[in-house]
Amino acid sequence: MSNRISRKEKQIRPVVKSFNCPNCGATLNITAVGRTISVVCKSCRATLDATDPNFAILEKNAKMKTVTPAIPVGSRGTLGGKMWECIGFMQRGDSYGYRWHEYLLYNPYHGYRWLFEFDGHWTWFKRSYDLPDLSGTDVKYKGNTYKLFTKGTSEVFYVEGEFYWRVKAGDKSKVKDFVSAPYTISFEASEGEEVWTHGQYLEPDRIKKAFNLKDNFFPEPVGIAPNQPSPHKLEAKTALKYFFFSAVFMIVVHVFRTATAINKEVFRFSGVRTLAPRYSDNKTLDEKVENTPTFLIEKKRSNLQLKAMANVNNSWIWIDPLLVNEETGKGIPMPVEVSYYHGYSGGESWSEGGHNKSKIIQNVPPGRYYLSIKTQIGGQSLRDVNYSLILIQDVPVLSNLIISLILLGIFPIFKLMRRQSFEVQRWSTSDYSPYSED
Repeated sequence: MSNRISRKEKQIRPVVKSFNCPNCGATLNITAVGRTISVVCKSCRATLDATDPNFAILEKNAKMKTVTPAIPVGSRGTLGGKMWECIGFMQRGDSYGYRWHEYLLYNPYHGYRWLFEFDGHWTWFKRSYDLPDLSGTDVKYKGNTYKLFTKGTSEVFYVEGEFYWRVKAGDKSKVKDFVSAPYTISFEASEGEEVWTHGQYLEPDRIKKAFNLKDNFFPEPVGIAPNQPSPHKLEAKTALKYFFFSAVFMIVVHVFRTATAINKEVFRFSGVRTLAPRYSDNKTLDEKVENTPTFLIEKKRSNLQLKAMANVNNSWIWIDPLLVNEETGKGIPMPVEVSYYHGYSGGESWSEGGHNKSKIIQNVPPGRYYLSIKTQIGGQSLRDVNYSLILIQDVPVLSNLIISLILLGIFPIFKLMRRQSFEVQRWSTSDYSPYSED
């Protein structure tokens, strides 16, 4: 909202009526002349009838405990581009010991507004003549759904200044508060009158600046207000947006990578490991080494997938192929183990492992290669093990996409968890929390 004040309001010269309190003689002022119904003397706390020419005393409250308002009665401040004067102050509370402060603001051109302060949090209220639509425990108002936060009985404990109705310490009313942060809609019923007001959360610094208040008299915010906007809501929304666009981009890249990949088998080899009798007692075989014919990896640097298959049965085979460049003599190790075990335990069958294994090595340059293969087998039942190896060049790897998406999702998940934690904390003081386990 703009903080500029219209020229018309700068020229406001409201009619102020001064008089002496008939109880203590203190000088009092009425700012909203013709609208004010009662005045509470700041000095002696007597409630006076503003509609009576002699300002009759309605009630003496000399023993009322003094409460110092953060916004002194008579202060002026600018909110929403309009000048407002604080003409009344009340402290109210409920039977649970909660206390809050309410400030009545007045502008001769724009009427009344309320500032509500609880635990250092502020809400700007205006009376609503458009009645909300009641829907179970919730209400709907101008397109928003407001959830019931609290209901009960409130009591006036302290009052000073002028008001457009008769008010005094001890007055009670039925109240209900519904929230849809940063908004609140409140219902109040007393002496046959029912009033709905609509409020919006205001940052404390904005109130302090508007009325030029000092830090030592200004309450610091405590906890989370019922209608306080979550600082994590926008963060979580932004994080989800970036995750969505990043995920779409990565999926498109993966699809393009899949479509343009060579994905070609460049070599296939089959071998067998035969039981060596001298090692049959300890169920292991000596290491065997064999070299394969050469094969070509062409076109470009790329990854290379090794697929290993073996008919192991309650046994294992260790295959250690060394990918050797025929020209440079440099080798790239590609070790893999294939194992499979099965049996019965407690009347149920079980199995572990399998007959296939796969691995991928990255950044293999083109050239002529051969495999120098070392193998070793072992296990409970040794027999001849047939195995085969397949090499595939430039394979699109789905797991890379999945891992990237998981890593990318950590940040928005963290933001969502923080937003959820904020909401749980917000509703922790409400008997109507949607997060309650009851």
